[in-house]
Amino acid sequence: MRYQGFVAAAVLAGSAFAVPAQAANEVVLNIFTGPRHHAALGMKWWAGEVAKVTEGRVTVKILPTSAAPPPKQMDGVVSGQFDAAYMFNGFTAKRAIGPQFSLLPFMLKANAETGSVAVWRTYQKFFASKKEFDKFGIHLLSIFHFPGNYFHSGDDTPITSIADMRKRKMWALAGTVSHVLKNAGVNHVSGPAARVNEFTQTNVVSGVAGLSYDGVRSFGALSFVKSTTVLDDKLMAPSFLFFISQKKWNSFSEADRKAITAISGETIAKIIGKNSDNAEASGRALLVKQNNKFIPGSAAFAAELQKAGAPLISGWIKQAKKLNVDGQAVIDFYKAEVAKISSGK
Repeated sequence: MRYQGFVAAAVLAGSAFAVPAQAANEVVLNIFTGPRHHAALGMKWWAGEVAKVTEGRVTVKILPTSAAPPPKQMDGVVSGQFDAAYMFNGFTAKRAIGPQFSLLPFMLKANAETGSVAVWRTYQKFFASKKEFDKFGIHLLSIFHFPGNYFHSGDDTPITSIADMRKRKMWALAGTVSHVLKNAGVNHVSGPAARVNEFTQTNVVSGVAGLSYDGVRSFGALSFVKSTTVLDDKLMAPSFLFFISQKKWNSFSEADRKAITAISGETIAKIIGKNSDNAEASGRALLVKQNNKFIPGSAAFAAELQKAGAPLISGWIKQAKKLNVDGQAVIDFYKAEVAKISSGK
């Protein structure tokens, strides 16, 4: 009995010093478009896969509402407000040169899924080694595209030329679209897509440049649009960076970082791109249902826009030289990759 009592006491004493199971390393993910947006579907998939591939050592918590405005996603990660986020590349121009190639005029002549795969491959080939985000404490997880965008009229007169836009007050998506309209002498206000309804619902503007069909639906401009001018070559296809704080990334084991990398990059880019294309089809269907007019853009209109957009292309090529990168080679590779993927290769 004395022996059994001694053993029991020893077990109890040992349990007092037992090491508890390690708590999961939680990543707080912010989604500025909200958890119901089509991109959030891809992010939810990614969050679930992170837990699977790390066997629960890393988990992802998605915030129920955005904790920062669209242009402040990277600031939110850097400050530690949250650990990971994605952000429109138009808001990263002052931080990094490389990713801006994906926003140049008339780059993507394909759907978002194809563009998402091509943009990641191009970035990896030319810019991953440049480590432009290291100085900000950011680790890049992926880059992806949303579909190309259009010109939408809020009145009975379609937008078929730059002259048509000069006759009205326009809203333009910040970045490439806004710069092209400025070069063309078009009076406009610009901002993130998430705030377009502030201008369309109050009749501050009578035209919108830079929203896809899904963008019109998602951001509250559906009732505003009366006609849409469609160019075969889209003026711009929005691209986004998906990133995590370097501090949080470094807190994972090497094995977990490798596992998370495998489900990020091209994998998550392709998923979000495909989700974007599905949402785009739904957005167009809603515009058809409300009898929106779809106007084919003329070659003359496209030529006007290409002329206004040319300085952006030459300007970026000049900037790329600062990284010892041939900007034209980047553009050529990206377009060739888009064509290759589109052909099924």
